[in-house]
Amino acid sequence: MTEKITVLSEIEHIRQRSGMYIGLTENPLHLCYELIDNALDEANAGHANNINLQISKNHFSIIDDGRGIPLNDLNGEVAAIVTCIKLFSGAKFDKHAYKISIGLNGVGLVAVNALSTSMDLIVCRDKKILSATFSKGVLQKKSIQKSSEKSYTKIDFEADPEIFESTNLEPLVPIIEKRLRLAKTALDCNIYFQSTEVKPYTNEELIGCSVLTAHKSKTHELMVLGYKLESTNEDINNGAVNLLPVDRGTHIQSLKKIIQEAWSPFIKDRNIRPADVLIGCSAFISVIVDEPKYSSQTKEQLSSSNPVRSETYKEFVDAIRNYLAGHENQRNILLRKFEDYRASLDRLSSTAYINSVIKLGELDGENVSRNSSVPKLLDCSSPKRDDTELYIVEGASAKGPLKSTRNSSIHAILPLKGKILNVIDRDIVSIMDNDEVRSIINGIGAGAYSKFDITRIRYGKVIIMTDADQDGLNILALLIGLFNYAMPGLISAGHLFYAQMPLYGYYDKKFIPVYSEKDLPPKIKSFQRFKGLGEMNPDQIKEIAFVETVRKLVQVTDPDKEVTKLVGGSFLKRKLLVDNGILQ
Repeated sequence: MTEKITVLSEIEHIRQRSGMYIGLTENPLHLCYELIDNALDEANAGHANNINLQISKNHFSIIDDGRGIPLNDLNGEVAAIVTCIKLFSGAKFDKHAYKISIGLNGVGLVAVNALSTSMDLIVCRDKKILSATFSKGVLQKKSIQKSSEKSYTKIDFEADPEIFESTNLEPLVPIIEKRLRLAKTALDCNIYFQSTEVKPYTNEELIGCSVLTAHKSKTHELMVLGYKLESTNEDINNGAVNLLPVDRGTHIQSLKKIIQEAWSPFIKDRNIRPADVLIGCSAFISVIVDEPKYSSQTKEQLSSSNPVRSETYKEFVDAIRNYLAGHENQRNILLRKFEDYRASLDRLSSTAYINSVIKLGELDGENVSRNSSVPKLLDCSSPKRDDTELYIVEGASAKGPLKSTRNSSIHAILPLKGKILNVIDRDIVSIMDNDEVRSIINGIGAGAYSKFDITRIRYGKVIIMTDADQDGLNILALLIGLFNYAMPGLISAGHLFYAQMPLYGYYDKKFIPVYSEKDLPPKIKSFQRFKGLGEMNPDQIKEIAFVETVRKLVQVTDPDKEVTKLVGGSFLKRKLLVDNGILQ
């Protein structure tokens, strides 16, 4: 067996398993972000005053006038060279060098180098200048000379077309510009992009409406709050962590608590609940977090506990509360809005309302009528209940591929919009007032709560199909919670399932889905990494969704037991489900 064991170098491993380091390889955006983050770290630490980026079709160039990567000897090699070829190397681990860092702590620069056909590094520091050229992670040449220039770091790279589906950077210009504008909003340094100075976002741009109040701390932390008077939707999904755009996670939850705590003295003795003060709210928060923890390497969701430091939390609460205390007219307008909203919910709490919104499935003898009251339900045509399946999926991006590959006689599709409601500790009226919950209950046809009749169910199987990422797991957990809370009879009757989604896939005469990295055959060098249905081809979707011998369906019989099995030993995933009330 030993002759089959292959030992990969760090560069080789990054190239063969690039998805583990940078996520999707559709384009080199993540590589650009890595170099931008390094420059912003220098600016955030107070060492760089100017950052300049230039992008042409396949070429990325960035220069900052910070301290420069160290040029001292490190185990027989120049330290700056080591940071380009060795994982987990760099000053990000030294709190004296960076109190706060944005980058991926010793992974980013090596990943950029490994996944580029060429990378040029120029560092000026300590009266020396280093010039180094790499190709696919391998050092080609280097030189060190004396220099009287001020310190700086300049990096140019061209992404490897063997790794990325497209190496054209021009479509990424608007995305990168937004990233830089957000950084400029918090930092005082000069940032130039495509030979133009980057302008910061205004507070109004950050929240999409007029600003009620805003507060910026001395440590570059920012909170902006506004209300849309005609709206009853909560829009608190905008944020940043250490200058990096992160719109989901614990900092967003902290912002909601800040707003609720600020309002608390003004809603006493009123028919207003703490959650009501978020109605029509639009807000933004940018925080600085020591050693932030994310749900994945690509930093899409913050998982750090207590992400807003206590002094900043108090500053933000006081800023909102002081504004409300000093602006009685605006405060009273909003209080009336909250009271009207609560009163409307109370009026809806009658039995007549519940009966009016729950629509049981219609029967024609032993057959099921396909006249649904749910407009977005893509129904099947067969009147035979036991032969049919309802797929509950994430949005239109999942609905489209399933629609094109389904058997329209027996497969129905119900797309959801956004994150499903957490029903735990909510009253029945507020639950049924949610469009997505009503669509699910009425699409299935068996009703809910006291108005539940399993004989009126419209399908033999109800299958939850979510993406194989943290958000997909969250939605799956919330849906299982909804069924357990509102329709336990559906579970006990054996109608509820969820589909396991593959993380990878490859072709060996036919498409073969792979559900964990350890199951990837070592000999397979070319495979796809999936985040969701939107990234699969029609033939792949047909295999994993509809082919009985290939797809993996898990029947939900005991919600606690099944969800525990689903999350396995992962602490973060289990904590997610406990927080959502699915597990005790």
